[in-house]
Amino acid sequence: QEVTEFEEYPFTLVKSNDKWGLINREGETVLPFRYNKVDQGWSYSTAISVVQQDDKYGIVSRENGKEIV
Repeated sequence: QEVTEFEEYPFTLVKSNDKWGLINREGETVLPFRYNKVDQGWSYSTAISVVQQDDKYGIVSRENGKEIV
């Protein structure tokens, strides 16, 4: 399992079984562990993350983990 730092964010990236997702400080899953890659260069002010699932890319809300595109 691979985990990034929370820093000032309310959640952090976690890689489990070769898939990425987001958890909050309580350890609850915010973004399901189904993505091959999650862009770690995002800014908190935009509240979105770029994700890759197989050969497709999309955007998800970092506030609630819902897919936007």
